[in-house]
Order: sequence, then structure tokens, then C-alpha cells
Amino acid sequence: MMACQYDYGLPEGGMPKHNDLRQATQLLLELKNEFMKEMNLKQGSSPGALKRYGHGITSEGYSEFNCSRRTKERAERVKVYLEIYYLLLNKSVTRGDAGSSAGVEGVYNPLQTIRNRKLRKVYKHYPSAIQVGSPIIAIKDFSHSNKPFPWFVDIYERSYDMAWRTSHWEKLRKPDGSHWFPPTPRGGISRGLPHERARFQRKQSTAGGASDAAENEAEFSGGGPRLPEEDPASDLPIESNLHRGRGFKKTFLSRLARSPPKTQGVTVELDDLIAGDVSTSSAQAYNTPVDEKQRSNARNLFESVKIVNVRRKLSNSDIERSTDSGTPSQIEINPTLLNDRRQVTYLHCTWALIRHREENLRRRQQLLVQKSEAAFLICSGIGDELPQHINAQRSYEDALAAGFDLCQRWKDRLLNIYSLRADDLLQNSDRVMSSVNTTLTLRTKSLQELIDRLGISRYYPRPGVATLLYSALECIIVALLWVIWFLFSILKAIHFLLYRLIALITWLM
Repeated sequence: MMACQYDYGLPEGGMPKHNDLRQATQLLLELKNEFMKEMNLKQGSSPGALKRYGHGITSEGYSEFNCSRRTKERAERVKVYLEIYYLLLNKSVTRGDAGSSAGVEGVYNPLQTIRNRKLRKVYKHYPSAIQVGSPIIAIKDFSHSNKPFPWFVDIYERSYDMAWRTSHWEKLRKPDGSHWFPPTPRGGISRGLPHERARFQRKQSTAGGASDAAENEAEFSGGGPRLPEEDPASDLPIESNLHRGRGFKKTFLSRLARSPPKTQGVTVELDDLIAGDVSTSSAQAYNTPVDEKQRSNARNLFESVKIVNVRRKLSNSDIERSTDSGTPSQIEINPTLLNDRRQVTYLHCTWALIRHREENLRRRQQLLVQKSEAAFLICSGIGDELPQHINAQRSYEDALAAGFDLCQRWKDRLLNIYSLRADDLLQNSDRVMSSVNTTLTLRTKSLQELIDRLGISRYYPRPGVATLLYSALECIIVALLWVIWFLFSILKAIHFLLYRLIALITWLM
């Protein structure tokens, strides 16, 4: 009967979806709770459920542990500390190959951290004070209070040591006292030593000036017309020189914006600029890859430039004199040749800069085209799937409307039928209880009146023959029990005497 009444609320497509059923169940439970609150009914567990599932306690003598908020905070702090500890320990244990410097990075070594602590004390690098209560460590509490050097590593000290050795790696020491990373003769200068870097730059600039002087001397000692030799900075590709630093970019671009110089006195010395920038960079600087074919084509463009011969050739005595003096100002320089060389270098740098810019623009255009094609494919796929999503949304809305109608009907039934039945039941129970109370009250009053009318008779019956017979029977039974006890006591005494007599005879024999 009830199944037939519930069938009309289902949608036409069959059973509703799980989400609709879950929402309908939640709504029904909320309505039930509100109804029970309105009727002042307690929500308790039924005896059958308690017998089937129990109270949720599996062990005997179990009691719930109530702790304070302070205890919970301390437990949470210990939990976080242990998680950090195990995380660091897991990172140290599960690391693969150690690499070239196994004592610095890799498996955690507390002795290396203690050596770093000594170095920080030498250089007066102390960690900042942390306003956090550190966890209790046994070695710290039970060790000597005046011990100046604790043999343990705290988490905060280890984190500071990791940051410190990253920026001061050139100061790290091995157990034998030597450096983990020995300084290189040219490019191994650390950023933490500014005086060494300045000395290294001065050496580079001095070497660059000497190479220019040697180059000019070789040009004047040559026999025929030839292109001047390139300095060490010109061996590097021009793209690598363009990525050196901000200072070089600003100076170079500002000079490119000007027109080519016409006088010899204000010639832009690009070679000195490039050489100076190369000297300030590290020895292992990044070199932008350059197409060798395009580079060879760029050099062939300037092979047709005519170089005017020098006015005279230097003799061996002049070479020796210039070598002995060591001053490049005594060598006569052809201004036209120097100007042509600088203009060729200027044009080469300008052409490389423009070519690099064109390549970047072409590359960015290709990336934009690829991204637009990918976006177009994604949009086309979404456009194809859009009708399906719309249909699914419509079907979901229809199912949701059907479920809402079903819930509404159940709500109306609960409010109109079950609430009325509950009210009738309560009224009937009140009526029955009132009638029962009235009836009991009347019967009690009538009984009390009857007792008062008749009174209480104080009649004590006399002992009869039956009472005498019962008393005699009781005495006979007691006497019989005493006789039986006496006989058993005599037999027990005889048995004890015989046992002792046999034991004595056995001992005598």
C-alpha cells in the first residue's frame, strides 16, 4: 500500500540520481528533527540499534580523556616539531648520489655544521634571536650549565647554517682545515670579497692595455695591407657582449643612437668598451649561441673595405726601441686606418644588434601564432561540446525540479497527515489518562470510607491443635539431627584413633 503511494513521486526517467536522493534525504531528516523539537520528543538511540552496534567502545574500562587547552597546544607544538624533524631526516636519507662535495651537501653531517659555527664565530656572523620557545632537548638540560660549546644542532641553527653556507661557500672548511672549494686563479673570486674583485678588474684592464699596444706594434711591423687582428674581446660573439650587464647596454645603446663620428678626436672606442665589459664579467659567462653561417656572411660583407697602407715600415731598431721603452705613445698610428677599423666594428655591432632584434621578433611572432592556433583548437573543441553541456544542464534542471516536487509533496504530507495524527494521539492519551485518574480517585475514596465505617478489629487468635502439632514436629526433627551429629562425631573419633594407632605401630616396627 505504501509502495503504491510512493511510486507517483518518481520522475519518468526512472530512479533519481544519487545527488537528488541525498538532498531529499537531508531535507527529510531536517524536517524530522524540527518536528521532534516542536513535539518535545528526545532523539535517543533505539534498544535494537544499541544491541546491534553497541556504544562504540571496544575495550573494557574505557573512559574518555578530557585535557586542557594548554595541553592540546603543547601536543600540537610537539607534533609540528616531530614532523619537521622527520621531514629533514627523510630528505637526508633518501638523497641519491652525493656529488663532488659529499661533506658539504648530501647526507646531513652535524660535525660540518659545528665547523661552520666556528667559522661564523670567526667572521662574527651570528643568527638573529628567535622569540619562540625551543623544544626540550635532553642533552641540553642534563649537560653542564657552563659548557661553552654545546654538541648538538638545533633546527633554527641548522636553517641559519644552510642560508649562511649558500652565500659564504668559499669559506667552508674540511675536517683537515683546507677549503672545500679552493679559489681559482682568474674567475673564482667570490662576491663576498670586494677587494679581491677590484684587484682582479685592475689586472684585467692592465692586460687589455698591453694587448692593444702589442696589436698596434704588430700592425706597423707588417709588410702588406691586411686587416688588423682582433683583440680577445672580439673573439667572443657579439650577442654574448650584448648580454653582459645593464651598464654596457645603456652605454652601448646611447652611443648607437648617435651618428657616426666625423672627427678623429671624438671617435667612439667600441673596442675598449667591449674589452672593459668583458674584463668585468666572469670567466665562465654564458655565451648566446650564434649561427656560424650568418656570422661568416657578416664577416664577408666587410672584406671589401680597403685599408690604406701605413706610411712607412718599422725597422728592427724601432721595434727594439719601442719594446724597451714600453710606451705605445711613441708609435705612429695611421688615423684613417684606425677610424676605418672602428667604423667597421661599429657597423658590425649595429648589424648584429639589428639581426638579433629581428630574430627575437620572428621568434615571438611564431610563439604568438602557435598560441593562437592552440587557443583556436581549444575554443573549437569547447564549441563542439557546448550543446552537450547545455543538454546535460537542462536534464539536470528537469531532474532537480522533479526531486523538488517530490520533496514538496512529502513535506505537505508530513505537515497535513502525520502532524494531525500525532495531535489526535496526544489528545486521546490525555483523555484516557484523565479518565483513569478519575476512576482511581473515586475507588480509593470509596475504599477509605468503607474502612472508616467498619473500623479495624483487634482480634488475636488462640493457639490450636495444629500449632501444637507443628511445634512437636519441630522439636522431634531437631533432636533427630542432634543424634545424627553425635553418632558421626563418635565414628570420626574412632577413625582418628585407629589411624594414629596404625601409624604408631608402623613407626615402632
